[in-house]
Amino acid sequence: MAIREFFLQTVMTLSDALDVVRASPDFRLLTRIPETLARPAPDDGPTGFALIADTETTGMDRQRDKVIEIGLLLVRYHKASGLLLEAVDSYSALEDPGEPLNDIVKTVTGLSDEHLAGQHIDDARVMKIAEKADLVIAHNASFDRPFMERRWPVFKDKAFACSINEIDWMAAGYASAKLEMLALKSGVFYDSHRALNDCWALLYILALDIGGPGNSAFRQLLEQARQPSWLISIQVRFDDKDRLKAIGGFQWMDGGTPPFPAKSWLRRCRDGAERDEVLERIRNEVFRGDAFDCQVGRVTAMRRYSLDQSGLSLTPLRCGGE
Repeated sequence: MAIREFFLQTVMTLSDALDVVRASPDFRLLTRIPETLARPAPDDGPTGFALIADTETTGMDRQRDKVIEIGLLLVRYHKASGLLLEAVDSYSALEDPGEPLNDIVKTVTGLSDEHLAGQHIDDARVMKIAEKADLVIAHNASFDRPFMERRWPVFKDKAFACSINEIDWMAAGYASAKLEMLALKSGVFYDSHRALNDCWALLYILALDIGGPGNSAFRQLLEQARQPSWLISIQVRFDDKDRLKAIGGFQWMDGGTPPFPAKSWLRRCRDGAERDEVLERIRNEVFRGDAFDCQVGRVTAMRRYSLDQSGLSLTPLRCGGE
């Protein structure tokens, strides 16, 4: 048999080759996340618009660092079922911060000073897209929302949801809530740490049914966003701080963020049940069963993750006392 004829008879089609790989326990296939969404809307009930947003910045300081890239993806959804229907608009842009990027930012984002030179974000375009949204979603909203509010005031009056904190990924079988890990666990990949790419990746992940048919990650996020969350603010002695930190999730407040007391610890709780659980752990693990004083605050999606907490009211609470 001629070599050419042998090759033509033995070579696999791409489809056949992929089937062989899928059948092997030693390999795993990943598919690139599609940058599209189009589904028919249910016949009944209103629809809304969710804005998936992501920023890249010059650093972590929410008061001083600057936005160097933004990605926005506006998606229509069915309010009653939480079904994501279609991507209706998107925007992505870079911006020159007027200063050199540090090496960490270059590594994380893949951006360089040359990429950003002379670039500018169209503020009017950002505001126009944002005005349509009744919910803004970010994968780590406590980081993105303050930067967005500072640059574009329209975000100060928007409800926000965080796809890290407001979905129980662990219960759904995901060991990590990092976007890249969620994608890999779901058998997909994308070019990460660029703003609009991250938005498309998050849209794909939110559309997955993680709690059974019809119970998508987005539906869970939507239901959670409609509920109030809670804050616990507490001051403890220096000798007790390590036991408090061991509970997890506490943030040190040095006094620069009203209305939180200076030299206090802040803990965000997803709902009232988590609030009560954390308070009970504080009593048992920090104060050895004794009563203690703290402050609690109720937060809705309109103020959740906002840099401006001036309208938040904290209520004194005696836990374990008569």
